[in-house]
Amino acid sequence: MTDEDLMLEYTAVVLDILNLCERQKIDGKYDKSKHLWYLYRQSFYGFADKLDNKAIRYASEAAIQRFGQVRPGESLRDMDYIKQPTFEPTGSRQNGEFHLEHIWTGDMFRKALNRLAETNALSVSRVAELIRANYCQAWIMKSENAKLSRSDRGDTLEDALGVYSGSGIQLVEL
Repeated sequence: MTDEDLMLEYTAVVLDILNLCERQKIDGKYDKSKHLWYLYRQSFYGFADKLDNKAIRYASEAAIQRFGQVRPGESLRDMDYIKQPTFEPTGSRQNGEFHLEHIWTGDMFRKALNRLAETNALSVSRVAELIRANYCQAWIMKSENAKLSRSDRGDTLEDALGVYSGSGIQLVEL
């Protein structure tokens, strides 16, 4: 199975879950606290595995500088959530200094799916295209994360990047 096949297959599963959630709404069984809605909300994060190093990745200037102090000669581009404890000075994500943040968030993803559905343009290929164009993470410092808006970052990756800049966080593409 190619990476593209895996991406399309995963996207189809996400859309199946979305369709089940929408049917629950129609049937009057809409309850975001139920497991199915949880799966739908969390499905966004599974795209990271399908994109691997093809995902757009940024880091703040502060994170790049600090990472250079703790891991000289290495790149944050090669680091992921699983590797984070290996470069955290505390050895722990929870008590660490770094934060891997989704620039284009799960909320933005779900809003984009709703817009596609409203125009009858929701399809596996369109959603996969949307993910490839917008799925983006950034290594930032936890102190920078505290400055970010948790809710509205706009609709597009460009909108979200503007929120970072407006919060005083200078991002560099890795």
